[in-house]
Parts: sequence; structure tokens; C-alpha cells
Amino acid sequence: MILKILGSVSPYPKADNNCVGYLIYDTDNKQKILLDCGNGITRLMSFPNDLENLTIIISHLHKDHYADLSAIAYASYVYHNLGLLNSKIKVYIPNSKDLEDYHYLINYGTEHYINFYVYSEKTRLNINDINISFYKTQHNIKTFAMNIIKENVKISYSADTGYTENISSFFQNANILICESSFLKHQKNGNINHLSAEEAATIAKKSNAKKLILSHFWPEIDKSNYLNEAKNMFENVDVALENKEYILKNYICKKR
Repeated sequence: MILKILGSVSPYPKADNNCVGYLIYDTDNKQKILLDCGNGITRLMSFPNDLENLTIIISHLHKDHYADLSAIAYASYVYHNLGLLNSKIKVYIPNSKDLEDYHYLINYGTEHYINFYVYSEKTRLNINDINISFYKTQHNIKTFAMNIIKENVKISYSADTGYTENISSFFQNANILICESSFLKHQKNGNINHLSAEEAATIAKKSNAKKLILSHFWPEIDKSNYLNEAKNMFENVDVALENKEYILKNYICKKR
């Protein structure tokens, strides 16, 4: 599998930084899985190729995690009409019927080439040889972390979450843990819905992750600050950088 970072910041894009999005390529089966699609990520996607055999999983219905779905949806409509997109995009959203955003997406209209599906914590997805499971996180709306596993390779994605003791068990032995680090530790001020870089590193250490990729930064803060804080707790850590790719095969993770 290849992991490509499309976006890394929140709650708004700035300069070369997009809101969060992570694209996984299964090079064996030509499948693509997009974890969240925040504002601006389509700038780094290759259309129409990245739309074919694409599954999108939205972790939660905050707009910085799904705003570019509108661009993908309309692109799918246009490319299908041109005969350049054969398979419908599959979009999974959490079962959040109490939110207006849920009803907006479920009743999205007609100018798209998408099938929408609803998932919960008990949902298990299988996309060819890839298995995906979910874990409900500590956040102010219903939000799910994810494990994406193919054979002996595991990519874990925290989505938005506060610190809980149990989340490390879900991420156990991940080859790559993509973990939010919205704050530096002196900025937390008791916030229970997001992590500091130090807390993200603590989770990586407890889960025995091979590599930690920090994500979900404030756009105005230099990413090196998050990196330095996390490295005090966990050595093998990177900050998410747009357009960076990681190749995963047989437990080995190579950056390119």
C-alpha cells in the first residue's frame, strides 16, 4: 500500500496546507481509500484516475473533514458523463442523524456519481483484501478512528479525539499511526476533544506503533513545534506534509 498525505491542518487551509485528507493506494487491486476530504485536498489528487475504484470514509461531519467532497462529487458527475469514470465512488459517513450535515449528504442531489452508505462502530468493511474497522472517539460529535489492515500491514487513523486510555489498544502494533495533535501541551487548557502533540506521542508509545505521523495542526503554527514536543516522548515521528508518500510492504515503511 501507498499512503499519500493530501492535507494536514484544521480548521481552514492556508498556503500549501490543506485541511486533512489521506489517500491510500492498494497497488495490487487498484483500489483507493480516502480517509477524510477536507478543504483543498483535491488540489493534490489526479483526476480522473484517483476517482476510479475510490472509497471515501468520512470520520465525522465537521466541515474541515468533508468540505472537498463537493468538488469530488461534481468531478465524478462530469467525468462519468464524459465516459471517463466507470465505477461509482463509495462514500461512507457516520450514522449521525441528529446533525444537519448528515441529512445534507444523504440527500445530496443528482449531480454526482456516488453511492452513499452509513456506518457505525460495529461496521466492518472489506475492500478486496483490505479490512477496515472503527472505534468511537472522544469528540464533541460522533467521530470514528479507523484501522485499515491488509495482510500484515496496518494503518491507523485517529481522526479527531481527546485522550482516553482505551484508544491505544485499538491502534496496537500499527505500522503507521496518523494521529491528530491539534495543540501544543501549553495550549490545551483542559480541552477534552483534541490531543496535544505530547499526548499523540504517548498514544503511539502505548500502542507500540512503528511510526507516528502527527496531523490536524493549527495553520498559523510552525509544524516543527509539534514535532519537537512529540519527539520527547516517541522517537519515530514525522509531521504530516502535503504530497508526502509512504510505501508500506511487509512491515517496512519507506518515505518518498
